[in-house]
Amino acid sequence: SVQVQLGDQQLDADVERLSDTPTQLDRQVLLVLDVSESMVGAKLVAAQEAALAFLNVVPEDVKVGLVSFAETAEVLVLPTLDRASIQDAVAGLTSSRGTALYNAIVLAATTLEDAEVGNIVLLSDGANTESGATLEDAEDEIQSQQVGVAAVNLADSAEEVEILSRLADAGKGKLLSAATEEELQPLFEQSARAIAAQLRITAPIPAGTPAEQFPMRVDAQAGNLALRDHAVVLI
Repeated sequence: SVQVQLGDQQLDADVERLSDTPTQLDRQVLLVLDVSESMVGAKLVAAQEAALAFLNVVPEDVKVGLVSFAETAEVLVLPTLDRASIQDAVAGLTSSRGTALYNAIVLAATTLEDAEVGNIVLLSDGANTESGATLEDAEDEIQSQQVGVAAVNLADSAEEVEILSRLADAGKGKLLSAATEEELQPLFEQSARAIAAQLRITAPIPAGTPAEQFPMRVDAQAGNLALRDHAVVLI
């Protein structure tokens, strides 16, 4: 069930799964993968396998791209429906020194600026070491572009985990922690299923509503899961 409240008014709301809508939205996802030296070997192989598993689960109508980061951040593939190009890029990933985490997030968020629905799936195992951007810059860009973030954590220290948690919070997403490399694939598949389950909630504005700002709140209940979001909207 879904309830939408605009100011003091309760609105009639309709819900539909984005993958089932007659006119599909431009949904884009960027896989943002840490390829720093600490990822060399088994971690990088597991990351590649997890990324490929993500591609097998995410809906076919979702464009997927790839950003890698070490000393610098680079868009290897812009969001596309061509899964083969992503698979080739993932297979070609190699590790190098440095961790430009914040630059990678800023780059990914700005790359998604034209998406109607944009999401980042981030994987990192360490703290930022190279970025010109700050954590606050990354959080601001996520929020400015209204990008969702799932942060998959392979980090060891509490400080590094907190950084990834803040990035996920900025994107109203989740921090997903992997204790071992073997846990990466199910977490990436979980992220793909979450994207597959995205919903669109529509509620017509009553006639005669004045042109001004109103607080809006959305409450949704699905089984035992309760969701709530709010914003200030300009009518």
